[in-house]
Amino acid sequence: MTRPDKAGRRADLPADVDPLRVRSLKQAATAANISVPTLRRLIRSGQGPKTIQLSERRLGVRDRDFFAWLETRRAV
Repeated sequence: MTRPDKAGRRADLPADVDPLRVRSLKQAATAANISVPTLRRLIRSGQGPKTIQLSERRLGVRDRDFFAWLETRRAV
């Protein structure tokens, strides 16, 4: 696990990424080059990124969780 730098960013995140920024599932799916239904299936099965509840019917993904998840997918 990498330690945060002075600005609170982890070293394994791209420099221009705010680790607390929240992406919609559509934005996350686009960035991961998969469809939204596929991302939802991965999340339901426990293989997707960690999500946060934005409202009663809306989920989001923090950039730090999204990029950590992408790294695990890349390693496979």
